[in-house]
Amino acid sequence: MIRKNTDSRSPLGMTKKEVVEEFGKGLNSYTDDIWHYKLSKTWWGLKTIMFLEFENNMVSAKYIKHVFKENKRLQEK
Repeated sequence: MIRKNTDSRSPLGMTKKEVVEEFGKGLNSYTDDIWHYKLSKTWWGLKTIMFLEFENNMVSAKYIKHVFKENKRLQEK
């Protein structure tokens, strides 16, 4: 499930340069319009990932997604 997050602490309106200063570059390409950051990971595989969507070099939307690590052994069956 993906939910759109627009709380007061969100980076909405930040430029790409400001986002890099706040969160780091990560594995994101400066030319991409969607960036992602792993916020947390539990020992049992639940990851919390933040997606930032850019329009005109500024953050226009922030999404948080929770995903489980996929078990490769289960996929082979």
